[in-house]
Amino acid sequence: MEEEHDDILGLLLARNDTDVNVQDNEGRTPLHIAVKADGTWIAEMLMANGDLDLTLTDSNGMTALQLAGNDTQMVELLADGNQEDGRTALFS
Repeated sequence: MEEEHDDILGLLLARNDTDVNVQDNEGRTPLHIAVKADGTWIAEMLMANGDLDLTLTDSNGMTALQLAGNDTQMVELLADGNQEDGRTALFS
């Protein structure tokens, strides 16, 4: 099932008009939602997109890294970051 969703997410991310930093009415981005849903594979795919902003906060002022809490795998993924300018979720 994950592989099927992986293909769909890949197609969406490949579109030129896909905004990976879009925020809902509570300020959550797709990355925030992936973190809350324990979707490490989703977070990895989102992070592979060079436009992802790891520093965005939700309406509570929380970044995706802060939401990851004690999920070691997710924290490591987000802390390593992928920002083209060298920023990470820890140092922006």
